[in-house]
Amino acid sequence: MNYISNLLHIKEIYDLDDLNNEVPKLNESLDMCMEEISSTLENVQEEMNQTCERSKSHINNVKEIETELSSLEQSLGDILLEELKSAEESFNGLVEEVDEITTSISLVHVVCEIHERLEMLQDFCKNPTDYMSIVELINVLNMLIETLPHSPIIPFVASLREMVNKEKKNANAVLKAEFLKSCTFVKEKNINKMKVPGKNLKILHSIVPAIYKNESTRELVTTLPNLIWENLFLPLITCQCEVTEVQTDDFSAIQVTIKNDKERNPHEKVYQNVSTMMDYLDKFLDCIIEDDLKLLNFIGAFLKERLSKAILKECVTKEIPRDWKDLPQFKENLMKSTQIFEDKLKSHGFLDRHWEWVDNIEEIYAQTKCQYFTDKSKQLMRKDLHNMIEVGTAYDSSKALMETDEILHCSISSYIPELIKLGHELIDEICEGPEGNCEILFSTYKGIFFNYGDFVASHHQKLLETIPQQVALFYNNCMYLHKQLQKWDQMFETNNVLTSYCDDSSKGFYQVEEVGRMFFDSFVREQKEQIEIILKGTNLHNKKTLETLEDNTEKLIRQCLRQQELLKTVWSKVLSYPVYNQTIGDILNTMCNFLINSLVVLEDIGAVVAENLIELFKIVLNRGVKLFSDSNEVFLYVSLWHKFNELIFVLGASLLDISDRWADGKGPLALHFTPYELKQLIRALFQNSDRRAAVLSRIHE
Repeated sequence: MNYISNLLHIKEIYDLDDLNNEVPKLNESLDMCMEEISSTLENVQEEMNQTCERSKSHINNVKEIETELSSLEQSLGDILLEELKSAEESFNGLVEEVDEITTSISLVHVVCEIHERLEMLQDFCKNPTDYMSIVELINVLNMLIETLPHSPIIPFVASLREMVNKEKKNANAVLKAEFLKSCTFVKEKNINKMKVPGKNLKILHSIVPAIYKNESTRELVTTLPNLIWENLFLPLITCQCEVTEVQTDDFSAIQVTIKNDKERNPHEKVYQNVSTMMDYLDKFLDCIIEDDLKLLNFIGAFLKERLSKAILKECVTKEIPRDWKDLPQFKENLMKSTQIFEDKLKSHGFLDRHWEWVDNIEEIYAQTKCQYFTDKSKQLMRKDLHNMIEVGTAYDSSKALMETDEILHCSISSYIPELIKLGHELIDEICEGPEGNCEILFSTYKGIFFNYGDFVASHHQKLLETIPQQVALFYNNCMYLHKQLQKWDQMFETNNVLTSYCDDSSKGFYQVEEVGRMFFDSFVREQKEQIEIILKGTNLHNKKTLETLEDNTEKLIRQCLRQQELLKTVWSKVLSYPVYNQTIGDILNTMCNFLINSLVVLEDIGAVVAENLIELFKIVLNRGVKLFSDSNEVFLYVSLWHKFNELIFVLGASLLDISDRWADGKGPLALHFTPYELKQLIRALFQNSDRRAAVLSRIHE
């Protein structure tokens, strides 16, 4: 750059000609400069190449040194690791030796202490007076034996364990025997006792805490409340008893003498006896078993709820007056006597919330009444259905059934009037008693009468499925109760308190009717199905042409009639006049329907077969009308009876007679047969001819 600057500076001095003269010089100078630069660059390149070669050599040397260092480091590590393992093994060996020595010393110490404690325990058990020390020694031995190793390589440890367990078992047996001697329960005929040897209660008071603190014998103390309950308290509540304290030279005892195990004392006397028992128990069992827990309080925790419920169930509930009007005075007396009794219980640890039933005696009264009505009704509903009585007014054919609201003459189970009387008592209780009892009493009313059908159907299920008389009586019972429930429902509508229950009540009597009708209809349906099954054995319904009858045809038809005659024998004395006629008529109609439908589809009926059918069907006519008290009623209750008679006519008639009876669609045949059915019968009975064609042509809609 300096060189060029000099040239520029010269440019300012020289003119153009001078410059032209100087150019060759400049070119020469430039060429010299370029050679010098090129030479310098080559020297620099050579020097750099030499430097790179030296660097590569240094790098290779460094890598070799690094490899040697790694190898040395690995070797040194292996040497150190081997030495460390050896040192560690030596150290661990020393530690194990020290542990074994320490364990041995501890083991010897524990074994010595165990032997020492065992000797002490044996001495205490030989002359047991300090029961708590025995229990403490047992607990110490339990702790010491757990510190011994369980390793099988130390054989004497197993023997030592067996020795300790044997002595513990012996000590527990001694404690148990001492406890049983110090507190014994005895039953002698009508006398129950809790006996304590001698007159000194200190033995009992010292052994009970020891027994309680020992896990192996604690069960003896936990069973004590049950023994006291069964032997002392329960007889006082469930029998006429007296409680006394008895002392002799050999023992002291609390004695309960049962004077009458069939009768109970009134609750005031029970309170008195239980209070006396509490005083005796406080004297006999006045000891602390753990911390501040007294034995009597421990027993009270087990028995106080049981005591409250037993007095309520066995005494108070049985004394509750049957008339709600006497309840207030009863409650007042009960609260006074119970308050005094509760004060006594409080000091003995037998009182808690379970005595609150005294304030809720009205509710218990209602529950007692509900239980009485429920139990009584179930007792009645379990009675046999076939014990029956006649009720209702005689059937009058001149009056339509809808014109009367009375029960028509029929038979019902003999217990139904008793059940209705019970219902009247319950309803009187609902309507006249305390308003607070209405809801629960009405629920009981619903439970008894709304569910009558379901309860009886379930209890007598097999009989209702197989015996016609039973199902008919059940049906009548339901219909009879249905009428009674309707009357009660109307009465509820006039009672301000019970108005809200009217909807429920109306649902109830429909439910009773529905169950009775359902069972009866189901039974009738089964009878009709049996009729059809029997008649299917004739094979009349399976044929297109009827040239001969099956050998059993007459037998099966008579069997169907016999079945209906048996139903008449039973039902005519049970069901009301119209219900019986409608039902037996429905069953007979099923038989007629099967016979008619089987014949009107046949394509050919032989002349002899037609005559045989007429004779068989006349049996149905003769015996069918006898199912009804008035033979003419068969036409009223068997809808196909006219058609069945017309079928018999057709089977024995000539073409002319049939044509006359059709009477251009205005005769009797036209009332019961369709043109198609009658034509089919004519084709089956008569051979093809001009006369048959003429008659067929006259039969049309």
